[in-house]
Amino acid sequence: MSDSHISSLFALEPLKTVDTSALHTFLASNKKEFNRFFPITLRQNETIQASENYILNKSEQIKLKTEFTFALKTNNTVLGLLILKKLNWELKRGEIAYCIDKNYQGRGWITRAVRKLLLLHSKILA
Repeated sequence: MSDSHISSLFALEPLKTVDTSALHTFLASNKKEFNRFFPITLRQNETIQASENYILNKSEQIKLKTEFTFALKTNNTVLGLLILKKLNWELKRGEIAYCIDKNYQGRGWITRAVRKLLLLHSKILA
């Protein structure tokens, strides 16, 4: 599948409160796979209310430009997260953390989502 075809299959956008249930379901259904690298994120999303609070916190971090969390979505289903974190505005550097649903691993979705993130949001660290 080409980059453009896969890129047209998903949206990459900041989490919104409308994503609460989809985020909670995504994390709960991938708990075993994410436990090693995302234990804090999992703990912060153990209930629907906790997921809503998580999204509100992430929205505030975007406003403060301290961290940027994006949902990889298709048909209003959260399939993954991409997070720009540990931002150093002086050096114009940061880290990208990501996770994707176990059913979408190994298909190039994260690679394409990172490319899309860097193209669409290059102004974040500019």
